[in-house]
Amino acid sequence: MSRVDFSDFNKSFVNLFQVLTITNWHQSMYDTMYYSDNRVIAAIFYVSFILIGNYIFLNLFLAVLIDSFLKEGEKSASNKKVEESDQLKQDEISELLKP
Repeated sequence: MSRVDFSDFNKSFVNLFQVLTITNWHQSMYDTMYYSDNRVIAAIFYVSFILIGNYIFLNLFLAVLIDSFLKEGEKSASNKKVEESDQLKQDEISELLKP
């Protein structure tokens, strides 16, 4: 009995998520190939889904990582500007208070 089932959305989603996370994907592919009329198309689908899906998720992960680094850099730059502004204000006050 095959655990691979594309009969409804929920089962299809779970199966494709399993393949995308590369958890026991080969067994799923072999079961699909066994019960399929066209085994070559099933194999091409699984391999292409893994390659394209992992490429997209890698890009999303890197985009989030780069975005967080950029936000941290902007925050650091704004903190430096505030510190410089405070230092200038303190210098102006000390100049005014000199006799």
